[in-house]
Amino acid sequence: MQKIQKQDLPPPLQELVRQTEDNIEQVLLHLHALCPDDVPIVKWEGDEWQPDLLNDDIYPQFHRSEDYVQHAETDRQQPADRYEVLWALPLCGRDQTKHWHDKLGLGNVTASNVLLFHYEFKVRQADQVVEGSLLECYFGMYEGYKGQSGSVSRVYQNNRDNTIPVTPALLVTMVEHVEDLRRHVEVERRVATVMHNMREHQQKWVQG
Repeated sequence: MQKIQKQDLPPPLQELVRQTEDNIEQVLLHLHALCPDDVPIVKWEGDEWQPDLLNDDIYPQFHRSEDYVQHAETDRQQPADRYEVLWALPLCGRDQTKHWHDKLGLGNVTASNVLLFHYEFKVRQADQVVEGSLLECYFGMYEGYKGQSGSVSRVYQNNRDNTIPVTPALLVTMVEHVEDLRRHVEVERRVATVMHNMREHQQKWVQG
C-alpha cells in the first residue's frame, strides 16, 4: 500500500472524494450543533487542529494499492487500483500535539477519542471505471467499550455510493457515542488527578 497525495488522484476521482468530503462535513455540522464542546468544526485543509509538527498524522490520508475486480461478462478478474481515504476528527478535547496514528488504530481496533470516516473504492485500470465502493463511519472510543474487544465502534456502512444520509437515527447513535466517550474521559481525568495527588501526599509523608 502506497501513501499518496490528493493531487495524485485523477481529476474524476478528486471530484468523487470532494463530494464525499462535503457530505461528511454536513454530518459533522449537525453533530457539532448537538455536541459543541466535544466535536470541533473543521475544514480539512490547513486547519489549526492539525499542527505542522504532525506531518505523518495529517488527515485526510490517501493510500493506493493494486487489486482486482470481477468482470461482469467474462467472470474474469481485471487489474484495478484500490484507493482508501481516511478522515479523522479528534473528540472530547483530545491532545492534537500528539501522534495518534488513527489509520493504524482503525486497523488494529485501538483508535481512541476520534471519529473516523473511511472511504474505499476500486478503479479498473483498463477504463478507470469505479467499482466496489465502501463508505464507513467509526468511533474510536476506549478499550472494552460495551464489552467488545478493542475500542472501535462502527456506526454506519454504505456499499452503494459515497454518501452518509443525515438521519435522526444516525445522529442519535453518534451523540450517544460522544456522550459515552465524554463521561469516560472525565472519569479518566478525575482518576489521574486523584492518583497524582495521592503520590505527592505519600512522598511528603515519606520525607517527613
